[in-house]
Amino acid sequence: MRCFAGKFLCLLLTVFFLNSYGVSMAGEFSEEDPASSMERKGDFVQGDKLTVIQRPIHSIPQLCNPGQVFEIWASAPEETTGWQAFLQYEEYSIDLPVTQSAYDQTTEWHILNVQAPIPDFYELFDLVVLANGIEADTAVNAVRIEPETDDSWYFIQITDTHLTTHRYSYESGYINDMSELGDFFAVIDDINIINPKFVLHTGDVINEGELEDYLNIGYFSAAKNAMQLLNVPIYLVPGSNDIGGWDATPPPDGTARNNWYDFFGWDILKNPNGLYPYRTQNYSFVYNGVKFIGLEAYENYENFQPDVFGDFSFTIPQMNWLITECGTSESSKVLFYYYDFSSLINLEVLGVDGALWGHIHADSGSASARPFNLATAKVCDGERSYRLIKVQDGVLTPQDTCQAGSAGQNLTLSYSQPNDGTKYSNTAIIDNNLSLDLEHCLIKFRTPANAVEIHASYGTITQAAIAGAVKTVYVEAFVPASSEVSITLSSNSGSCDVNSDGRTNLTDAILVLRMLSGFQQEDAIDLNVDVNGDAMLGLEEALAILGIVSH
Repeated sequence: MRCFAGKFLCLLLTVFFLNSYGVSMAGEFSEEDPASSMERKGDFVQGDKLTVIQRPIHSIPQLCNPGQVFEIWASAPEETTGWQAFLQYEEYSIDLPVTQSAYDQTTEWHILNVQAPIPDFYELFDLVVLANGIEADTAVNAVRIEPETDDSWYFIQITDTHLTTHRYSYESGYINDMSELGDFFAVIDDINIINPKFVLHTGDVINEGELEDYLNIGYFSAAKNAMQLLNVPIYLVPGSNDIGGWDATPPPDGTARNNWYDFFGWDILKNPNGLYPYRTQNYSFVYNGVKFIGLEAYENYENFQPDVFGDFSFTIPQMNWLITECGTSESSKVLFYYYDFSSLINLEVLGVDGALWGHIHADSGSASARPFNLATAKVCDGERSYRLIKVQDGVLTPQDTCQAGSAGQNLTLSYSQPNDGTKYSNTAIIDNNLSLDLEHCLIKFRTPANAVEIHASYGTITQAAIAGAVKTVYVEAFVPASSEVSITLSSNSGSCDVNSDGRTNLTDAILVLRMLSGFQQEDAIDLNVDVNGDAMLGLEEALAILGIVSH
């Protein structure tokens, strides 16, 4: 795999991808000669394929606290030695000590035990792994380190994004229609404000799983690049359109599955060795005492290897695996999958708290039922739906499905000034038009790196991280349903001592106001005092001094 340098670059790549199709971010498309469109497909930005790292990866990340030991699955020849790992976020990196390594003959992977470090700040990091004779491999957005887990938290389910278009390859206009990226971006914007612990995507990520290398269409590439705009971890499970294949699509049978394995794992499924007992991608993870169990689900449209995959999921090996996973000691368990085509899953018998799924493109089930059995409406076709599930002391409470809005208007974040690291003070406004309380919204204020005496008018400052000339200040805030919340972050350059007497006090503010009013000054004034980066002594400086004095 390779690493795209930061979320901003990822956005540029995604925009470039869209522009290479002649399409706007709003999802407009132009009808033109299909042959010329197909030739332009070769300009798309190649997505990140798996090479060495098999887990944790972008689509199956790791959430952990400092000191926690977890595994890295690394695909490399058995004789490979000298394993190293580190975490990276923009310009910052930190070692990830490898405490033990062993080669597993069944998967042909090296299993590396690593211990999460105490970072300078807590974020969603890229994972970098290297070894003797092995080029450094990067899994983007693969490891989230948190200082501690909370009794109150939430996560989000999305489903049926059908990227990059819901038009099929036999339909006119599919070549240039990128409208589903617009729907996905609108949901991503909401998710980044809401700040869930993670996102579960329950399938049909892609509309036609065969369309990656074929004609250089690049559906998987576009999807993976777009998902890097999420500021929180995302877990994927595949659905029928991802891996089921279409007889009407020219690539050979099995192409969709192989594309999924290339981008979202695992190589052992693409190249089975006869030792690994499974042919489907199923996995689980535990967060804060709740176990989440994800299953591959599909309709085998193209009848690919029917002796292995049957007509539908779930296969017998999958059900045996699921029964084992449900028998562990965690007090709460949640299943997530695309659809139970054969009605094999009995939630009460399995003893789980509930299941989250998709496929039908509409809500289904009761959020108050126990165990809950909930389908969530689709992201695609302009619906832009998502479901928030709140957790308090291990008790899960699904909320009614929300929509981002046709213009993304149901939840917005705006700033009074450019949030680009040049301003010492700024005001963020969150406009919540959802009928849903959002307890953990996150606002990232970007100030100059030398900002000090930082205060937020509302919410809690949780941390600050410096990268180059910019300091990012993290403010977590409760935003009630159907409300607007304003948060002003104030700081200064550390030099508000206007009269150079070694103190910042009311006298300094008075001197600034007198100067602005045109009064002649008897005291010397330090004209280099500058809290907002405009290279001028003005009202912003006076207000900043008053803010300091009031604290």
